[in-house]
Amino acid sequence: MATVTPASILTRFNTRMKDSEDTTFSSGEKDEFYAAALDDQYCTKLTRDSSLTVVANQPTYTIPTGFIGNLTDVGYDVNDYGYTRYFDREAFECVDGLLIFSYGYTNIPEGKTLYLIGEKKLDTDDAVPDYLVPYIIELMTIEAFEYLKSNLTTRFLRNDITMSEIVASIATHERRAEKLRANLANKRLVRG
Repeated sequence: MATVTPASILTRFNTRMKDSEDTTFSSGEKDEFYAAALDDQYCTKLTRDSSLTVVANQPTYTIPTGFIGNLTDVGYDVNDYGYTRYFDREAFECVDGLLIFSYGYTNIPEGKTLYLIGEKKLDTDDAVPDYLVPYIIELMTIEAFEYLKSNLTTRFLRNDITMSEIVASIATHERRAEKLRANLANKRLVRG
C-alpha cells in the first residue's frame, strides 16, 4: 500500500483552495485544519507494534498509546527466527487500555517481545495510506470553511462571498466526505 507524506497532502490542499501563497489561510491555520481532520475516527492505519516485553508471571500489560479499539493479533517469536506465532483470539482480551492474557497462556517465555497488530490513530507526522488522502482533504476543506464561517462574525468577508455560500460549500464537502467514508472499510486490509 502506497503512502503519502503530510507535506504532499498540504500541497494538494493548497492546490484545491488556490492558496499556495498562504493569502487566505496561514500555514499554521492549514496545519490546524490537518490536525483537526486527523481527529476523525476513520483516520487510522494498521500498525505492528513491538514495544512490549514479556515479564514472568505478569498476565496484564498496558496497550501502547495510539491504538484504538481492539487489537486484531497478538503474538511472539517462539524460536527467535523472525517468524511470529500469533495467539488464538481466546488467549487475550483488551479491556480499558490493558492487554490481559487468559490463564492458559501463562507459559510465555520471559523476555520475549510481544507483537501487537491493530488500528492506530494517525499523527500529524505519520505517512498516510493513499486511500485516505481524498477523505482527509475533504475534512480539511470542511474545517477551512467552518473557520471562515466562524470568523465572519469578527471580520469582514473578502472577495464578495456571503455566509450562505460558505454554508453551501460546507454542505457540499460534507456530502463528499460521507461518500468517501462509505468506501473506507472496503479499502482497509485488516485480517479479522
